[in-house]
Amino acid sequence: DEAWSLFQEMAGDVVNKPDIYPIAREVANECAGLPLAIVTIGRALDNEEKIVWEDALQQLRNSQSSSFLDMQEFYCVMELAWGCLRQLIMFGKQEII
Repeated sequence: DEAWSLFQEMAGDVVNKPDIYPIAREVANECAGLPLAIVTIGRALDNEEKIVWEDALQQLRNSQSSSFLDMQEFYCVMELAWGCLRQLIMFGKQEII
């Protein structure tokens, strides 16, 4: 699908590693098809280790629940995306912004 293709493009080849692939698919799904979330989170996870991917997935899952309204889910995903964006800036990956 389009969202997964965009996520792969943003996160890079790391998503094809056997230990990362299933986590990457779940992270992409948690982005709820939102392009800004997909791009920001995908770029933040580019070339990261499995533990970082697992942490991102856990943060996304913890920020959502089935009782949330769509707008609340959007806010939670965007909150994580903003956090990832701040980390990119702090750790010198400004060229991707």
